[in-house]
Amino acid sequence: MSVQIRTIGAPEVAAWVDAMRTGFLSPPAPTPAEAEFRTATFDLSHVWAAVDGTRIVGTLRSFETTVAVPGGSTVSAAALTHVTVTATHRRQGLLSAMITSDLEACAARGDAVGLLVAAEYPIYGRYGYGPAAEAVELVVDTRGLTLVDPAGRPLGPTHRSEGSVDLVDRDTFLAAAPKVYESFQSNQPGAIGRPDWWWDVTLGVVDIDGKKPPTFLALGRDVDGNPNGFVAYDVTDHWEGQRPRNTLEIHDLVGRDAAATNRLWRHCLEVDWVATVTAHDHGVADPLRWMLGDARAIRERDRADLLWLRIIDVPAALSGRRYLAPGQLVIEVDDPMGLSGGRFALEAGPDRATCTPTGEPADLALSVSTLSSAYLGGYTLADLARGGRVHELRSGTLATADSMFRSAVTPWCVTHF
Repeated sequence: MSVQIRTIGAPEVAAWVDAMRTGFLSPPAPTPAEAEFRTATFDLSHVWAAVDGTRIVGTLRSFETTVAVPGGSTVSAAALTHVTVTATHRRQGLLSAMITSDLEACAARGDAVGLLVAAEYPIYGRYGYGPAAEAVELVVDTRGLTLVDPAGRPLGPTHRSEGSVDLVDRDTFLAAAPKVYESFQSNQPGAIGRPDWWWDVTLGVVDIDGKKPPTFLALGRDVDGNPNGFVAYDVTDHWEGQRPRNTLEIHDLVGRDAAATNRLWRHCLEVDWVATVTAHDHGVADPLRWMLGDARAIRERDRADLLWLRIIDVPAALSGRRYLAPGQLVIEVDDPMGLSGGRFALEAGPDRATCTPTGEPADLALSVSTLSSAYLGGYTLADLARGGRVHELRSGTLATADSMFRSAVTPWCVTHF
């Protein structure tokens, strides 16, 4: 019997979650509460399964969201997640069939781009995705660390910037954090929208096996007491020679502006008994080092691609962002999957952008994967061209395109999905 690729119905959700867990090498059998939660929150028209007889042997789903783009706006996006194929059914084309079906459905729905976090680098380029935003682990040695003001002067123990940071319970955190995040997202290219269910899963409102909610939740507030930032973290207890060497692990740190972000960092760096503060998958352009009296106290580890992006609708995607410099280009986009290829005229700048299909001669030629990598400004067209990914067809247009597509804010996706 051949394997069937199709969407699932509500009675199949528990079996689908079992198969997804098996694909990720985790124990199956979700609790009834988890199955009920998944059934209520999944968009089943975008939950795909590879079905061999009565057994689900492959899983994939996407959910509707938005992603922030350069210029302070967002475009519609389909976030791909829970992609698995059971070990007994590898190398049979099941992933290709599922991802093609979902991308075609996303195109019909009108999504401008697709998004994913790639567990393995080599897989998704052939489906038009490209790495678009990097992340890094920051590790700060807090022992003897001095914080400094903007002029580089040490901040004394009694110094406090305007505003406050307070530890809060989960309900108080949930009442404020989503609104803070929405404000943050609009100014951070690469940040995706967080559905209500994301908060429920992350903070333990619903019990998902393998998901441990953070122990400590804190809100940053401005001088009027309004929430303008939040941080969620855990502390690992470790002592050496009767001296504390604890590690504070930041899971989520978001501020509406630099002052709010810095205030949250200071809170984490000054927790008693903590010798090391870590932040996984953090933005590569975080200005934390400029708060430190000794910038060598901070180290970077495991810098790598995090957010991958796939342009589905070229005119919608390119006209949805703004550009660092004004310019006009005709771009030839090659899409082997036939979803978004063609020739497009882009006229854009810091205040506006239009992109339409055209029959005019092309200035640049590139794949949809390469255009997707350049879309948020995380990778420059100049670097991609040096890597052989962009072909200049009219002299001087690569420099124009490179200056246009750069972003004043380095992209970062703070949300795992």
